[in-house]
Amino acid sequence: MNDEEQLKKIDVDFENEKWIIDRIDRWRVSIASRCSIILSADAIILTGTIFLINKDNRALLSSDPSIKSITIILLIILSVTIFLSILFATIGIANVFKTGRYLYGKNIPDRLYFHPSDVIKNCNNFQDFILKYSNCNEDQIRIGLWAEIWSIIKMQNMRYQYLKKSVFLLVLTVTILLFIVCLITFSNI
Repeated sequence: MNDEEQLKKIDVDFENEKWIIDRIDRWRVSIASRCSIILSADAIILTGTIFLINKDNRALLSSDPSIKSITIILLIILSVTIFLSILFATIGIANVFKTGRYLYGKNIPDRLYFHPSDVIKNCNNFQDFILKYSNCNEDQIRIGLWAEIWSIIKMQNMRYQYLKKSVFLLVLTVTILLFIVCLITFSNI
């Protein structure tokens, strides 16, 4: 392969890598948008629950201990599901906990030019960064790029899994809330 063909291949490879990064970024935005919707729904449900308890607490004041106990248990479960849904949706938007090589795999190479933590870990100052970068060949840079793409894919998959958990908990929360509303509504009948 002559130099011109090799340059064309490199350009095609970098275009593919750029496409992958753009696609992953659109995936990240999509997950964050959906998590924001879940957080909004959680806030509405939480507000509605507080309003419902303050406005009409017949089930809590019921003379029937079984209705009172069931209502209290359902309210505790509701509180836990709302809290977890909010937590998981927040994790889907941003990393609230430290992630590291346990998520990406222990064998992932340093992503020296693509990941801030690896840059800070490997370079003490700007001159050190320039020196390390200028001493890298194309293969080392490409391996770092693919390692960063791998870590981004793993991170987005983790965020997507948290989004799915948050949606499940939101549905569970709405179901429990409906049971509580029915219990409050029919407690005096």
